[in-house]
Amino acid sequence: MKNNKIIEKKRQDTLEICRIFNEQNELLQKTPKDNIESKNNRRVKRNIVVQRRRDVCNPLLTNEDLRRVENIVDKLYDDMEQNGQKIIYRQRILNDTLEIKNSVKNNRRFNFAPAKLLGPLKTDEVKETKTLVEVNTNSLDWIKKWNHGIVPYFIDSNSYDVQLMETIVKAFDYFEKATCIRLQRLRERPVDKQSLQSVEWLYITNPSGIKQCVHSNEKKPNNGVQMVVFGYDCMSLGEIVHEVMHILGFSHEHTRPDRDRYITILWDNIKPGYKKYFSVREEDPLSSLPYDYASVLHYPPRAFSRNGKVTIVTENGVKIGQREALSETDVEKVSIVYSAECTKRNKEYLLTTCPSVINTTPDKNTVTGDEIDEYFKERIWPYGIVNYKIRDAIEFTTEEKENIQAVLRHIEKETCIEFRDLNANKDSSEKDDNSNENDDKVTPAGHPLQNQEVISKDNENDHLSDSTPAPPLETDAANVTLKENSTSMYIGNSENEILNDGDGTDEVVVLSRTKFNNRIKRNANISSPLRRHAANIITLVRSSEPGCQCPLTGRPNGNKVLMINNDCFNSVNDLLHLFVHVLGLDHQHNMHDRDSFLKIVWDKLTPDIKREMAKKLPPAASAGFAYDYQSVMHYPWLQIKDGITNIMYPIWNDGWAMGHWQGLSFTDVQKLNLIYKSQCVQRSKSVSARRLKG
Repeated sequence: MKNNKIIEKKRQDTLEICRIFNEQNELLQKTPKDNIESKNNRRVKRNIVVQRRRDVCNPLLTNEDLRRVENIVDKLYDDMEQNGQKIIYRQRILNDTLEIKNSVKNNRRFNFAPAKLLGPLKTDEVKETKTLVEVNTNSLDWIKKWNHGIVPYFIDSNSYDVQLMETIVKAFDYFEKATCIRLQRLRERPVDKQSLQSVEWLYITNPSGIKQCVHSNEKKPNNGVQMVVFGYDCMSLGEIVHEVMHILGFSHEHTRPDRDRYITILWDNIKPGYKKYFSVREEDPLSSLPYDYASVLHYPPRAFSRNGKVTIVTENGVKIGQREALSETDVEKVSIVYSAECTKRNKEYLLTTCPSVINTTPDKNTVTGDEIDEYFKERIWPYGIVNYKIRDAIEFTTEEKENIQAVLRHIEKETCIEFRDLNANKDSSEKDDNSNENDDKVTPAGHPLQNQEVISKDNENDHLSDSTPAPPLETDAANVTLKENSTSMYIGNSENEILNDGDGTDEVVVLSRTKFNNRIKRNANISSPLRRHAANIITLVRSSEPGCQCPLTGRPNGNKVLMINNDCFNSVNDLLHLFVHVLGLDHQHNMHDRDSFLKIVWDKLTPDIKREMAKKLPPAASAGFAYDYQSVMHYPWLQIKDGITNIMYPIWNDGWAMGHWQGLSFTDVQKLNLIYKSQCVQRSKSVSARRLKG
């Protein structure tokens, strides 16, 4: 859980960012373009205005002559910069006034949601940047440049398990922190022809189960989807980062045109067929950078050796081939090539969201408890018990079944809700049904299921007794204390923790979760709501269809099939999203106050997503809680479908990870516990009564 003070500080920073940005943007709009950037020189120029003195100008020189001279001087400066010399120069702007400006090239890297934006520097504060070399990025010919420095990607769950996916995501997170590149995970895999051919994104897969490292083509221009293979023996942070550099268009360091000045290749020691990986490339736009022995793109000394001997020799035994992290020059390369793209991206974000930040005050949730109860009464599961079964165990792989169980255990651990696997104890439930058939039909008065048809025992393959004892949890024992008329709930992990909302009441009901979930001897004479047949059952069915279709929200009226598509196993978070829908919660991005937190780019939405985003739920759907970027029910900010990149920007810059949080958020937990409070209280009272009478 994020600290509320940290979030508030970030939002204050966002306000300050937008204030400064608005001021700069207004100033730029008022300033003539020629005074900001000359036609032949793209370097940023600081304003030092001096009144034009007619007596210092040669009357024999026309404006065309002056302009030609200035172009020659600029060309000389450019040549000096390309040779590695840092330049602070004075440039003459040929307008009605003579402006002399100082400037340095600044390749600052910005996060996607910048935490700080510097205002204009004063003349006496101009300092040289610490870039290793100055390169004119506007004239840089880069064949594989990603628009706005954004690289969408999708990981194939059939190739990588949850642990390997987490390894890849962590390496990508590191790369984002070290550079301005944004690696954005896609919730669903685009499968339509337009998205495959016209939208740039990565499909990370390994259909052949390759173990060795696979080299991505850094010279092939981006054209639709690009398949990337991470071999199973190449899953370290350094190896993954090495591959990301290739994806961005960077070549191996040891193939630079000038590499023979720094290393020696021993060709006789290289395996046959692998010598092409040591060939010098014809040109390098970044050749003015110093040779980087520490680059993550440099081969190690014995790369592709045929006899165990070294294939690359360095002077003075300098170490090469590290795979721990990006070197300083690696980061500099990314900055040189992508700084302009990242700056354009940040500017677009600020132009889009700053008006909302400055002018919008988030709405306060004003909703009564009765409105919340009315909204969720047809959605929640009686007694907080979800009855489910798997139609056919062989439909799901062992890992997929483990992932389902992990999601259900996570929900049970964080909330008072329980999941009953009706497949697990089918035999015992049949015996329990035969013990006292009439007693199984008892339903408490006023319960939502009172008027529903009791399921016939003859159809026992589909409807099993609710008296079936649930399987024990694979978690530590947790006591759950529930109190009636409470406005909040908390699930503790110790045996003595008690839920208390401070209302001063003394009556509490203590329920041991572990004991409740273990086998309990049923007493046929007790009229317990747990002794009836299950009237609502979800049957889990595996589908090979792509995507992860959201089910109808809430409990089914009767029995229902829950289709789990292939891409729902892309991450545990997607699977969790599915089951929280079953529990009754809606999408977070459809809440009534979402316009105070999201800037939706409507003209960049596909029709189906536009229809989805057009929905705005009543305040009761929020259960009185504030907008939650961290909710497992929030979509990510970027989706690709039908050849269109769908975008909804978070207005506050603490929301960039929305759609990718792992597990229930703090607000998700509170919301579920609130709407299921009364049902869990009824369940705990029933169990307590059975114990007293038993």
